Amino acid sequence: MQATKAIDQWVICTFLLPTLLTSPITAQATKDNLAVEIIRRFYKHHLDHVHSSRTDVRPGIRFSKAFSETFLKSAAICKQHQDIPCGWGADGDPYLDAQEIDPKLDYLNSRIQIKTIAHNTIQVKLNVYPSAKNAGSFYDRTILYKIIMEHGRPVVDDIIYRSGVSARKELIMEQVRYSNTIPQ
Repeated sequence: MQATKAIDQWVICTFLLPTLLTSPITAQATKDNLAVEIIRRFYKHHLDHVHSSRTDVRPGIRFSKAFSETFLKSAAICKQHQDIPCGWGADGDPYLDAQEIDPKLDYLNSRIQIKTIAHNTIQVKLNVYPSAKNAGSFYDRTILYKIIMEHGRPVVDDIIYRSGVSARKELIMEQVRYSNTIPQ
C-alpha cells in the first residue's frame, strides 16, 4: 500500500504537476497576475504622488509600441495647437479619468480595486474624491486597461474610460481633427 502511494505521488510530481504548471491556462493566469501587479504598483505610486508638481516623481507605465506611436503623433500635432486643450490628459488626469480630485486623495482612501475581468483586460475601480461623502457614485471611476505582451512583458495597448471611450481612438480622432487645421 505504501509503495503504491509513493508511486502515485511520484507520477503526480513527475508528470502531472509540470503539465499543470505550464498549461496555457496557468500561463495566462500568471501573465494576468503580473499585469494586475504592474497596474497596482503604478496606481500606488501615482496616487501617492498625484498632488506633486515635480515631474520626476510622476510614475510611468509601459505602453505598447503602437500606443506610444499614437501618443507621439498626437503630441506633434498638438504642438501646433497650444492655445487649446490638445493631447492625452490635456484637460485632466487620464489615469483617474478626472479633472477634479480630492486634495487628500491617496491609494488607501481611494478604495481602489484592481482585477482581471477578461483575457488581457484589467479593471481599475476607485473613487477620486472620497471626502465628498454625499456625492454618491459621482466620483467613482472605472477604467479598463487593455494589455498585450511585447518583448515578454505586459504593456498597455489601450485605456477605456467609463463612457466606453478608447484613449487610442480619441487620440486618433484628435489627430485627424487638428491635422487638417495646422497652419502652413
